[in-house]
Order: sequence, then C-alpha cells, then structure tokens
Amino acid sequence: MLPTIENIKNLFWISESPGGQELEYFPHLYLEAKIDFSDVRTGFRESYSVNRAMEIPSYQLEPFWDDDAVRDIDPANLGSDVPEKVRFKSLPGYVDKQFISWMETKFFQYLLRTFTVRVYRNFNLNEYSFSGESRNDFIIRCLDLIRGHMHREFDTLHEVFKRKLERIQQKYLGIENSEELEEFKTDLQDRENFTRIKERISALFLRTEFSIQRVDRPSFTANQTHELEERLQAIHFEAQEVVSKILDSYEEKVKSIDEYILHPTVKNIHFVRSCFLWMPGSP
Repeated sequence: MLPTIENIKNLFWISESPGGQELEYFPHLYLEAKIDFSDVRTGFRESYSVNRAMEIPSYQLEPFWDDDAVRDIDPANLGSDVPEKVRFKSLPGYVDKQFISWMETKFFQYLLRTFTVRVYRNFNLNEYSFSGESRNDFIIRCLDLIRGHMHREFDTLHEVFKRKLERIQQKYLGIENSEELEEFKTDLQDRENFTRIKERISALFLRTEFSIQRVDRPSFTANQTHELEERLQAIHFEAQEVVSKILDSYEEKVKSIDEYILHPTVKNIHFVRSCFLWMPGSP
C-alpha cells in the first residue's frame, strides 16, 4: 500500500523486472530545488536544477548529508505510473508531514554548505570565465584579449624603431655629397641589408605567438664589417630584446589564472518540491 501524505506525490524509478520476476521497491525522499546565480562581482549568471534522493531508513536516525547518502537523480528516469510486478516496502511510521518539512530544511542547509560553482579568474586582466566556459576556452579568450593590449604596445614601439631606421637610412643611404659615405650610398648590398633588417623588425612587431628564438648580441671588429651593417644588426637585436620582454610579460599575465568558487546564498535557492521516490533494491 503506497503512503498518502498531503501534497506529497509518489514517483517511481523506471526499470524492467528481470525475467518477469517481482521487484521490491524501497522508499526514498526525493527533493528538487532550483539555484539561480547572479553574481555581481564576476558577472556570472546561470540557473541549476538540483535533484537529489535519500534512502528513508527503517529507524528514525539523523541522516548524513554527504555524497554517499545523497544521490544525484536524473528526472528522465522517473515516472508517476505505478510499475507492474512490484511490491513496496512499508514506509516507516515516523515519516509524516513534519518529518518531511524537517528534511526540506536540512536539504536547504545542505545546498548552502556544499553546492558550488567553479569560475576561472585572470587576476591581471580582471576577467572571469563565462557560464559553461572551460579552463582551456577561458585561456584562449584571455589570449585574444591580451593580444589586443600587446599589439597596441607593439604598434607604439614599432613607430619608435621605424624612426630609428629612418635616421640610419638618412645617414648612410640618403645623404648627398658626402665623400665619407658615398660608398654606402651606391652600395647595392647595403640597401639590400637595410631592407632585409627593416622587414625582420616589422615582422617582430606583428607576432602573435608567445615565444621567440633569442639571438646573442652581435660582436664586431673593424675587419669583420663596416659601420652600417653593425648599426643594422644592433638595432635588430635591440628590437628582438624589446619584443621578447613584452612577450614574456604578457605570457605571464595569461598564465595568471586561479579558481573562484561561488556559493549560493539563501536568496539564490528556490525549493521546488519533495516526493516519495520508490527505487528497486537498497542503494
């Protein structure tokens, strides 16, 4: 005989009797709640349906509200029609409306204590992950955000190096009537070297990866090179050092990710209903 308590419905675990044998169903208390997060600090907004069940023991005992005693239930596996070839274990006599109300209060306290949502935070960017955003997806979004900041800095520095190259170009390749520098003005190799270094420096400031192959600072002697080549290689090395330093700085900012745990408040939790849930066998 199924119990009848005012406003408390009976639900049944959907299962088939093996070989047509009769099953014994045991009583559980099924509790539903909805948790609505709207966190001002992180901007996190999401709703969660919580469906839990606890076995109702034969003797009145203080239940343990932990993961072993409280089972997560998929509502899709439940039905309201009484299954065939099932016998129901008697509901303990202490179970009444007052007991169920007490259990609902305990369930509410259990959710306040244990229900959490993990949000990822990048401290340097002051960014938090969105609802359902994984750690990897959050890192990718942080990379996109930080590339914008990084390239604005790159653009500013690129202009600085353009002006440095313009001064070198004017001094070594564009000054008229200079007997001392005439040989550089007409030297095709010098012009090719200048163009090559200029393109390499421009490519440095267009980088999006957070790694760059470092090169050793060039060293020169009077017998190895002339002044223009020395200046070009030195400015190329300087640009590499500047870009590397910026990349290292922003890479560190991207890696600065920690976890921010959200707990529901009393206002977040909305109790939906409690039911008797009958399930085959003891959990």
